[in-house]
Amino acid sequence: MNIYKTEKDNTQNVENDNSERNGVLIVDDSRFSRNVLRDILVSEGYEVVGEACDGKEAIEKARELNPKYIFMDVEMPRLDGLGAISPILEHDSDTAIIMCTALGQKKIMVEAAKAGAKDFVLKPYKKENIISVLDIINSNESESSNAPINYNKNTGSKFVDKSNKSSSYWLSERDRAEKARKAEEVRRAEEARKAEEARKAEEARKAEEARLAEEVRKIEEAKKAEEARKAEEARKAEEARKAEEARKAEEARLAEEARKAEEARKAEEARKAEEARKAEEARKAEEARKAE
Repeated sequence: MNIYKTEKDNTQNVENDNSERNGVLIVDDSRFSRNVLRDILVSEGYEVVGEACDGKEAIEKARELNPKYIFMDVEMPRLDGLGAISPILEHDSDTAIIMCTALGQKKIMVEAAKAGAKDFVLKPYKKENIISVLDIINSNESESSNAPINYNKNTGSKFVDKSNKSSSYWLSERDRAEKARKAEEVRRAEEARKAEEARKAEEARKAEEARLAEEVRKIEEAKKAEEARKAEEARKAEEARKAEEARKAEEARLAEEARKAEEARKAEEARKAEEARKAEEARKAEEARKAE
């Protein structure tokens, strides 16, 4: 199937529909990216007339829907964004193609400008960037409305000659992209620095907590060891006291027994002495009696 109109039909289509075009075609193989961009455009009053997932589908949708603006991703399956620019502009050179690119794709951006893209926006999308690009394109379009009309030698189709401002325009755009890239690098470097500082601060905090916890643990262990030592000393002192008391009690018991034994011995000796005295007195009395 031939997806391009004949040059006669093509020219007629551009002349008839150019004043009525306001819609936007979104071309991106990521559904999420398409939804984000759609929400931004709709919130600003732009009509999204269609979506495409790759460059080939974009060419077909551009011919079918005749959008005024096309936001087109660079890297896509089947046919990338760069490869779709020329076929789209051959159908309608007034279509404003805005490339959706990531940082670090400066070479691709320049190639897109040479192919005929009007501008570019950086990913991830920011509402203020999208609106700014559309405002710039609309402003440039009004300034170039009186530009001379030429014919494409290869196709014979009409197009507005904007080559006089193309070089300076894209030079400023490259400068803006470079500034944006550097600003983004600075921002990311600053975020990385802050993240690194936060990581180090967190590590320092955890290290300090671990150190304090270790100190508390050692103090607690030392306190418990001291308490255990004192308890052991107290136990030994109590055992020594009890042993001493037992020794003294035993000594007192033995001394009392010795005292009592001595008293008993003395009592027995006194008793025997008394008995001996009495026996002697009896003997003497018996002898005296006999002597009489």
